[in-house]
Amino acid sequence: MRDDRPTDSAEPGDPAYSALRRPRRRVALIAAAVVCVVAAGVALGLLIATRDSSGEANGLTIAESPEQLPTLSLPAGCDLLTPGQLEALVPGTPTRVGRGPEVVLDATESACGWANKSPDPDDPRVQPAALEVKATAAVDEDSARQTLKTSLPCQGSHSTKAIVEGADEACLNHKSAGKGGPVDVSTVSARYSTLVVEVSYERRAWPAWRVDDQSAVTAAALIGRVAQVQ
Repeated sequence: MRDDRPTDSAEPGDPAYSALRRPRRRVALIAAAVVCVVAAGVALGLLIATRDSSGEANGLTIAESPEQLPTLSLPAGCDLLTPGQLEALVPGTPTRVGRGPEVVLDATESACGWANKSPDPDDPRVQPAALEVKATAAVDEDSARQTLKTSLPCQGSHSTKAIVEGADEACLNHKSAGKGGPVDVSTVSARYSTLVVEVSYERRAWPAWRVDDQSAVTAAALIGRVAQVQ
């Protein structure tokens, strides 16, 4: 019986030689295809890993910028005014309540309130008076402007522009005493760069204009006080 299977000894041009080359070519093509598929898979895996590690998977970018914090330092709440400044505003031995410096949202705040509700028969200087002060250090000027804009003195029909020495802008709100009600209260807010200060003052024995003027002067003193501790 004749054996027509190709052998390794077939010569070029011989039909057996072509039959021998076809299986070898098929094997080579299959091997090349497998190598391409494996290489593509490795490249895709590396791309996914790179995107995941950089936080850009699924088209999202994860920001790694540090949290913004105010750059100004504030004194403790009841140290916003010196003893000498306070003595002229609320003479005698007033009660006080203070807080801060503490973080409120993205700002830092310090505040204090002093009150003397009774006169001293032995000292005519000591008359009922109350003072509240607050200082807010914002992260930037835009935030400080927004803080000023939303403060009580800058809102409502009783809000007027004020002049505070050293401030970039300021507002005043004067609440007149009602008949038989409490005394006049003047509140001033002022901004200097990223700092916003607020002063609320009442002095029963003083006329309204003098309370307003003293509130503006105290706001200027607050700005200077914070600037001194930097």
